[in-house]
Amino acid sequence: MKTEQKGKVILPILFLGYIAIYIDKLVIGIIAVPLAEQLHLSIDEKSYIFSAFFIGYSIMQIPFGYLNDRLGSKFVLIISLSIITISSIVFGSASTLIALVAARFFC
Repeated sequence: MKTEQKGKVILPILFLGYIAIYIDKLVIGIIAVPLAEQLHLSIDEKSYIFSAFFIGYSIMQIPFGYLNDRLGSKFVLIISLSIITISSIVFGSASTLIALVAARFFC
């Protein structure tokens, strides 16, 4: 496949991945109130869920940066999107605070 053809395939895939990650970040703010009501979460427990995302995001920068340098961006992108997909599925089906926090950490 020529370089120009690869660009026509890769760019839409990267765009869809970016949109998926953006929606994943955005959706927690939208579902916070219904989620808290359904699972009877306190304000502190909701803050654990919100904080888990930012802590996980911060901590994962170093190892994934190292992996990106060593293994290449294609491999790291595939692994990252796979982890985000699995974490989103776990978050959507979680019914306990610990599962929600753990899933959000890896989202």
